[in-house]
Amino acid sequence: KEPSKPTLRRPSKHSLMQIGNLNSITEQVKSKQQQSATTTEKPDLSKDVLRKTWNDYAETARDSVRVMLKNTELIIQEEQIIARVGTKLAQNIIQQERNLVQLLRKTFQRPRLAVQVQIDSTKTPPKVEQPKRKLTPKEKLGKMIEQNPLVRDLYERFDLTVDE
Repeated sequence: KEPSKPTLRRPSKHSLMQIGNLNSITEQVKSKQQQSATTTEKPDLSKDVLRKTWNDYAETARDSVRVMLKNTELIIQEEQIIARVGTKLAQNIIQQERNLVQLLRKTFQRPRLAVQVQIDSTKTPPKVEQPKRKLTPKEKLGKMIEQNPLVRDLYERFDLTVDE
């Protein structure tokens, strides 16, 4: 048998000859990244779209949650949405609405979008005072004595009694 001669092969498409130098690879990667960045632009995080998405979600929520979502003030700061509410209860309910956060992340194509819920004392509803109950005759006498101590003297001098 004849000894085999070393043969020269044609470079395959994955060989080092085809790849080239590091600079050309870097340029190719950068150009592909720029192309993908321009084709997949994220939608603007605008207040109008945010309010529409927020209200659409509110329409699908329970009645109690719907009211709280509709009365929320929304503020956009970079990659964060600040929701201002008037009560601690509203804050807790909105924080539990995980589907709302997921919907906002999907709509704006921002997986790291955060929703921070703050309590704003200016949005707190006014406290409803309980109607005062009627005073008993004994309580009325006590109030009268409190305002004018001479009423006690009259009460004792004429030996008055309080009707129950």
